[in-house]
Amino acid sequence: MARMASYTKHENEVLPEFRQRVNTAEAPEDVRAAFELMLRSLLTRILGEPVHLEEGDVALDPDSEAGYRLGPGLIANPEFSGLWRDTDLDAILRRQAAMAVKRYRHLYAKPEQTDYKDRRTGKR
Repeated sequence: MARMASYTKHENEVLPEFRQRVNTAEAPEDVRAAFELMLRSLLTRILGEPVHLEEGDVALDPDSEAGYRLGPGLIANPEFSGLWRDTDLDAILRRQAAMAVKRYRHLYAKPEQTDYKDRRTGKR
C-alpha cells in the first residue's frame, strides 16, 4: 500500500476564511465562488506559489455524490494530477463541499428569507 500525503494542515489554514464566506453568503452563487476561492487558496498553500484556476476547473455541484466537480483542464494538468494521486485532497474537497452544499441548498430553497436587504435605504 502506497503512503498517502496529507494536506489537512493546509486545509485547517484556509478553513476559517472559507467558513466565514460560506456562512455570510447571501446567494447560491456566493457559495460557489467561496468554494472556488477555497480550492485556489488551498492549492496555493500546498504548492507555495499562486495558482490560477480557469473558468470551469472546479465547481460546486450539489447534485453529485462528491458535492463538487473538477473540469477536464484541471484533471489533465500534470502538476495537479500529481497532487491528486496518493493524497487526501479528494477527502478535503468532499468535506468542504458538503458544508458548502448545505448552505447552497438553504439559500436556493428560501430566497425570500435570504435576499440581501439594503438597510441603508430600507429597500430589499
